[in-house]
Amino acid sequence: MPSPTAEWSLYLKSADELFSQCDSLLEELPTVTGDQKTRLVSDINVRLNETSQLIDSMNTLLPEMTGPQRADANEDLTSLRARLSSYRSRVRRAALIVGDTPSMRVSLLGSDGRNREVELGDVEGVRRMKESTRQLEEGTSMLDDTTRVLSDTIEVANGITTELQKQRETTRRIRGYSQDIDEDLGHSASIIRRMLCRSKRNTAIVIGIIVVIVVLIIIIIALIVKHK
Repeated sequence: MPSPTAEWSLYLKSADELFSQCDSLLEELPTVTGDQKTRLVSDINVRLNETSQLIDSMNTLLPEMTGPQRADANEDLTSLRARLSSYRSRVRRAALIVGDTPSMRVSLLGSDGRNREVELGDVEGVRRMKESTRQLEEGTSMLDDTTRVLSDTIEVANGITTELQKQRETTRRIRGYSQDIDEDLGHSASIIRRMLCRSKRNTAIVIGIIVVIVVLIIIIIALIVKHK
């Protein structure tokens, strides 16, 4: 079974290959028309969906990585999500250009009966199609801006997560040092208590010896006085 790092590299390689295929298909779009162009857009969306599934699989692999590997993996995921969003935007813009047949223009102009009868020579229909296209382009531009903001937010969040992980590791090490210090202090306190007990015992012995000596001196003095 490959290691998480090796498996991650395979995922990255597969994603790059899918993006390369999308590039090739996007380059073909301006050279084709009609149903062939529609099929190309569909093929690109299929590859982008496969890339999205790859990203989901990579996200499940992320917990198996630790330390610097996880930080690098987070950066890879952020980059892949941004690239995927960018390609989807390009495909949406290309899909607007795809509408070069009456049926495609009808889908842009609406679903009511009158709009479905719009033909190439219908000036009002063409005007509406251009207006719809303009609105869609504006919406796509707003979506691109939102995607960039979201990508930046995800990048900042990943940086904060990495920093929090570093701080947690530092806190864990400090806690370990504190426990070692507590153990050393407890051992020192135990030694000091034993020394105090020994000192008290020695003091008691010295006092006892002094008392005995004093008693002996008193007895000797008493005997001397008695003989005189």
